[in-house]
Amino acid sequence: MRISKINIKNFRSIQEAEFDCSEFNIFVGQNNSGKTNLFEAIEWFFKGLSKGKSITDLYLNKGNSKEISVEVLFLDALHGAENMRNEANKTKILKALDE
Repeated sequence: MRISKINIKNFRSIQEAEFDCSEFNIFVGQNNSGKTNLFEAIEWFFKGLSKGKSITDLYLNKGNSKEISVEVLFLDALHGAENMRNEANKTKILKALDE
């Protein structure tokens, strides 16, 4: 299982971005170009808000009220789930993929 595409809207400095991912990706850019915000958006997708944080912390300058969207698309998710070692997690993921 691997990430094939990432779509981000209104997450901190990223107004709208789409990344098509290959098997190996390198993100390069000048300071303050959004690299850290990209990785924090992915972290938010997987973990949600950190303890003690507010959704307003995710807006640029904490002043935006537009809907935040982070979408991560996977390739070979079924194959990856079938090879999971933790049976409880494997069952949950397979059920989610079936739906």
